[in-house]
Amino acid sequence: MRKFLSDASVGLSLLTHHPLVNPGCIGTVGHSYGGTTVLFQMAMEQRIKFAVSSEALASNTYKREHDVGLEMALIMPEFAT
Repeated sequence: MRKFLSDASVGLSLLTHHPLVNPGCIGTVGHSYGGTTVLFQMAMEQRIKFAVSSEALASNTYKREHDVGLEMALIMPEFAT
């Protein structure tokens, strides 16, 4: 998650300095793990003014019981590195 949030912050910095972007009107959208990322972004980034999060915050137990795929980084040790 730390890497996703870091990358998103860099992208946000680039957007806020683009001449065609109004920095007061930047939002984010995410689904599944992206939706969870959106929730963390909203908590950490004051530059994001609105967000849409879809199908986030399901526990790993719920995902296993309902045959929902898990993100590789959550189940494979050291996958991110």
